[in-house]
Amino acid sequence: MGRLLKGRDVAFYVTPDGSGAWAEYAVTQAAVALPLKKGVSDRDAAGLIVNPVTAAAMLELVGAGDAFVFSAAASQLGKFVAGLARDQGKKMIALVRREDPIKLLKELGAEYVLNETSPTYAEDLERVLSKEKPVIFLDAVAGSASAQVHKAMGDDARWIIYGKLDTSPAEILDPSEMIFRNKSVEGFWTTSWASNTSFFRKLLVFGEVQNRFRDGQWTTHVSTELPIEHAIERLPQALAQPDGKVQILLS
Repeated sequence: MGRLLKGRDVAFYVTPDGSGAWAEYAVTQAAVALPLKKGVSDRDAAGLIVNPVTAAAMLELVGAGDAFVFSAAASQLGKFVAGLARDQGKKMIALVRREDPIKLLKELGAEYVLNETSPTYAEDLERVLSKEKPVIFLDAVAGSASAQVHKAMGDDARWIIYGKLDTSPAEILDPSEMIFRNKSVEGFWTTSWASNTSFFRKLLVFGEVQNRFRDGQWTTHVSTELPIEHAIERLPQALAQPDGKVQILLS
């Protein structure tokens, strides 16, 4: 497989037996190095693996025409998911903690956007869950609020955790929910998806993702660019920004 990639520009996953990505030269498995198309900018290519491919891969878990719940939806990943879900005919129930991203997420394609800080949030959530009956909850928070969302969902609901934004101890799901209502809690890691997915399937997904950037449907929001010689001193402040990515420039 490596010979097919020789001489190509690629985006890649970091693997346990490889090296890190913040380097001029890096080592990874050929199976998780994906070739780039012409017309994809370096800025977009640098972030292709983390959010865009994650968005496409996670949405494969949602059935055609089905609804799903998505936490921390104001993130860049959430914005990617909103548009892709709309184009695939899937209904995104987006959860946010501020009013300002609601209008944008609806414009991008989210079917519902619920503000967790609203005094009517519990009633709004119950109403939407009752109507749409989603069974997939894609969650980057993994705290007590997420546990309550999963508990409010119907039978067979899958709580799929791909991040841990809530630093408080995780709340264990009531075992009776799993025993009598067939609910489950599982993890999602894009590197594992890449390792367990055929190379040609990955090419299809990666091609779709790149096309969305080339066509202007998606764009990478970079809030800060840091020359590598200043990265250590300036990175903490840059990462404290609420929106956008930080890109480290090697030259």
